[in-house]
Amino acid sequence: MKDDDKDMTTAAAPAPVKKSRLKMVLVLVGGLLVLGGGAAAGGYWWMARNGAAAANGEKPHEETEKIGPESGIIPLEQFTVNLSDKDASRFLRATVHLVIDKGEEAEELKEDSLKLMRIRSSILELLTVQTSEKVVSPEGKTALKEEIAKRASAILKPVKVIDVLFSDFVVQF
Repeated sequence: MKDDDKDMTTAAAPAPVKKSRLKMVLVLVGGLLVLGGGAAAGGYWWMARNGAAAANGEKPHEETEKIGPESGIIPLEQFTVNLSDKDASRFLRATVHLVIDKGEEAEELKEDSLKLMRIRSSILELLTVQTSEKVVSPEGKTALKEEIAKRASAILKPVKVIDVLFSDFVVQF
């Protein structure tokens, strides 16, 4: 009986398969090729996008390059305004921060209540003529930021507003 037990145990144990290593190597190489191809395609897309923008005379997507350590931030109080929609009563709540090119003057400007009130007034006039459809679109927000920067720069001369940041932007529908 002991001889039969030996035959059963050797017959039951499978022989080691060398093909599983080959399959594993092929799967790893295939995975690396897929990842490398994806990275190459992503790199091509990024370069083509920024290259096309440069060819059209536009700046690349990076706008933060103009903001440096010499920049300063002027926070403004929260704005809550009625929008000029004809079909319904809607409002916008936004918190705006102005990024200026002369950071050393930021503290002084934060204390100048007349200039801050003139900026707030100008922004309020701008916001109340907006429609909800316009301000919720990315293009509308970009145009709004540009107009706020233009108006605030005119008030803060010779200091220039180089960016407008929204830390809160809610449109009630």
